Amino acid sequence: MKYASFLILLLIGLLLENALVFASIDSKINPKIDSLCDGNRNLTKLSSDLLKIRHALNSNETVENAFIRYASHAIRDGLLQCIIGARSISPDLINDCTNADLDIVGEYSFGNLHQLVVRCYDPYQFEEIVQRSDIIGISTEPYAVSFAGSIENEADTSINAAQARSIFNLSGEGIRIGVLSDSIADRSKTGRMFNGFLLGTSSQMKLDLPVNIKIIDEGDGFGDDEGAAMMELIHDLAPGADFSFAAVRYNYSVFADNIRKLWNDPGYECDILVDDINFLQEPIYQNGPIALAAMEAVANGAPYFTAAGNFGDNGHDRLFTDVSSVNDHSFPPNGNDFHDFGKACGLSSDTHLSIHMPHLSSVAITLHWDEPYGGVFAEGIGAESDLDLYLTSDEILPLSENNILASSVNFQGEEDNPSGEPVEVIVFFNQGSDRDVNIVINHQKGRVPRNLHLYAIFNNGNKAKQVNDKHLLHDRTIMGHMIAPGVTTVAAIPIKEIKRNGEFLEPEDILNVQSFSALGGFLPVFFSDDGLTRLDEPQLILKPDLAGPDETSTGVAGFETFKGTSAAAANLAAIAALMLEAQPSLTPDKLLETLKQTAIDIELEGPDCYSGAGLVDAYNAIQSLETMPVSDWQLY
Repeated sequence: MKYASFLILLLIGLLLENALVFASIDSKINPKIDSLCDGNRNLTKLSSDLLKIRHALNSNETVENAFIRYASHAIRDGLLQCIIGARSISPDLINDCTNADLDIVGEYSFGNLHQLVVRCYDPYQFEEIVQRSDIIGISTEPYAVSFAGSIENEADTSINAAQARSIFNLSGEGIRIGVLSDSIADRSKTGRMFNGFLLGTSSQMKLDLPVNIKIIDEGDGFGDDEGAAMMELIHDLAPGADFSFAAVRYNYSVFADNIRKLWNDPGYECDILVDDINFLQEPIYQNGPIALAAMEAVANGAPYFTAAGNFGDNGHDRLFTDVSSVNDHSFPPNGNDFHDFGKACGLSSDTHLSIHMPHLSSVAITLHWDEPYGGVFAEGIGAESDLDLYLTSDEILPLSENNILASSVNFQGEEDNPSGEPVEVIVFFNQGSDRDVNIVINHQKGRVPRNLHLYAIFNNGNKAKQVNDKHLLHDRTIMGHMIAPGVTTVAAIPIKEIKRNGEFLEPEDILNVQSFSALGGFLPVFFSDDGLTRLDEPQLILKPDLAGPDETSTGVAGFETFKGTSAAAANLAAIAALMLEAQPSLTPDKLLETLKQTAIDIELEGPDCYSGAGLVDAYNAIQSLETMPVSDWQLY
């Protein structure tokens, strides 16, 4: 018995020794886990900013300062709004979140994507939650952007909407348009709710909007009323149409849910939907939940219009190009696995993309690559490659806390062990003096990705002069649900360019879209909607679809001259309302086809990456329909 006991103790000792050896090896080949998670693999389920907040609290930084420093966009009523991606939302998970004193905001399920939206006062509240095997990941609420930039909408005559209304006796009557944006009465602080309808806003009192608007979601109360500005543009062109509204900017998970509620609202079903919001973490190489919800609306008979975006060509859409053949897992990285921006563009080697940051300016930088999502922001099995994104003050290597201004270092998987979402986002505010900073991409581990896409959003209107290395940043910026097939993605052309017949913007004698209107092209989708299958051949989708006018007028404070693809999308939604009134049986596919076939060809000859099929023409579109609402329209 003593000998047997000795063997048992020896075996236990050997097992413990091997465990220590393996733990040591794991620490050496996963310095990122060791550095960010104190060696605790369960903490890799937390997003980069949550881990940074956690470390800041360990250094005695206040919760308030840490929240503002790393995730100010996700603060809601003093708490931090987060999305828990889970394999299912069970009563047991709800119970554990309640016991952790998490404030549960909502539950959302789309196919195999299950999201629990919660608010925390301290990331340590997730300490027990991440140990659950059914938890895929936890991230802060994604960063959202909108496409803005008794009064008549000048687009009424420029795209022949007034002519179409008069000749064909149309107003949009009987058509309900659902608008998804930030808010319609937050800034004005006017109006009141009554039985689900908004009454008495300043726009309604001035008769710039109908007297009642059906509300699906009021939002969080902190919007700029861009939704009201969109509605005013639509109301000018289609004054007989009714409106429903849903706020979406404050919550990623609610976006897809509100799309479904708008077109499927009993008794108030929307015939047309239009939005102008994008979340930086939306997938671009597969259809995420927002894209799928928009496609579902189209499949159920509701044409869907979305703003193309205001980021011009500030994208880097290239093959991943490693600066060397050396594979190195150092963390922070030492430069051996940086992406070579220069060689990726067919130029000399350049591993740092330089941008200029004036005093009090900001930049949002988003990196995607060709891997499926992992169950937090979209369905999928997760990424087999781990890329990280850095913003540095100079080019000193290796990177360290002395020269890293900001970073996004979420955890992804490796070959045969996929996990995580293939996206990194940095939002940086320069409080110091004017300076040059550098964008760096590092391949930390796993599969070497083939395609990657990076784009930058600047707070000064996306002017190219803020990019020192503009030759490395000149690709497409249409992404997210704007790529979805069947969804009508709208570019912007300034109203003065239309009125002056191509003499407002260079080159002259050509109708040109705004310089900031998002560049498109044949955009690839690499994965099935469920994120489980890499397609044998990518699905190529030409975007944008059409162009519409912007820089038109509204009575909404801050949007007196409404500039941006948001305005263009609203104007096209109004034309669609006139078309549906003229021919109620018109399907979304036929409506889009008609708009394209009757559009005025602008920019390059034929469909192009700037304007799609061209500038919409309401009169030509309605005239081409087989059935007219009046019999004597030929007399005009």
